Amino acid sequence: MKPSTIRFPLSLGVGLSPLADSLKLSQYRRMEDLTMTIIEASDYRFDVGTRGPIVTFSAVRIDRTDPSPDDERLIKEYLEDLGKWEVVIKAFSNLLGEAVSKPPPSIKTFSPGAYRIEAKVDEEYVRGRISLAKEERWRRREGSLSIDEILPQLKNVDKWRNLQRAISSLGIGGPFTHAGA
Repeated sequence: MKPSTIRFPLSLGVGLSPLADSLKLSQYRRMEDLTMTIIEASDYRFDVGTRGPIVTFSAVRIDRTDPSPDDERLIKEYLEDLGKWEVVIKAFSNLLGEAVSKPPPSIKTFSPGAYRIEAKVDEEYVRGRISLAKEERWRRREGSLSIDEILPQLKNVDKWRNLQRAISSLGIGGPFTHAGA
């Protein structure tokens, strides 16, 4: 399934999404420039927003069945693959650039282990937050994380997983195959 994205300001009102429901109206009146994005990826619809230096999310199964502890685990594993597709594309881009003696295009990548992911299932959603891991905060020195950093990576996790499956079906091991793929 191809990920889709819808963006709108949170100030549109309560009841738009689980994320908007979890914020108090007074909180997002003070954050006029805050946006929430809805992305369908894998078997879930993610409502992604920000709260200070943290990206928050809530996820619901696309088939609208109630979430289970398995969904909590699967979503956490899914989010742990953030950044892996970008690393592969940058590596191939660098190899191609060297082969044709051209500088490779600039592709911004973030280490796959750069994020701290927390998720908890409740009766309706899997809710959580993505923040920078301690080492990444120290490396960046500013310690901030933006929704614009997470969204493209979230959309690319399915590409990464498809690549893993394709390579695995060819019987090739290595870094493309791991548990949870």
